[in-house]
Amino acid sequence: MTARFAIVALILMVSLTGCRRNKSQPAERAETPEERRAANEAGFRKNIPVLDRTIVTNDLSQLHLFMMTARTNKWLTGKETADAIRKDADFKKMASQIDDGTYVIVDQPADGGIIAYCSKETTLGQAAVRASGEITFHKPDELKALLAQQKR
Repeated sequence: MTARFAIVALILMVSLTGCRRNKSQPAERAETPEERRAANEAGFRKNIPVLDRTIVTNDLSQLHLFMMTARTNKWLTGKETADAIRKDADFKKMASQIDDGTYVIVDQPADGGIIAYCSKETTLGQAAVRASGEITFHKPDELKALLAQQKR
């Protein structure tokens, strides 16, 4: 009886625990925190439009503040502003966004005119910041017309 009990217990234990073979897992590529953060931000911006507008308006406000503090008696050119932003350690992300064309700095803007804008359209249109710090949203054609009129 004890032999039968031992065999049944052994079979029961083997059937419950199963075979512990390690299946080969596909090697996962380790993401850097910056890549993960960028992927999360892109997903949130796509699925939550108000977040996209908030990020764009915040970036344009920061760009306006930077340009106002760098300004002496006239606005810097777009190249001078971009070079100054690249030198500032706090603006690394902004510098990369200027380099890839997300944010465009207007050369020698008119007083009260648009000094920078976001080339990517949000749900309200393209965001632009004026010399006064006011952020406005325009349709792409409307923004091009305002910039052309401003150059005169």
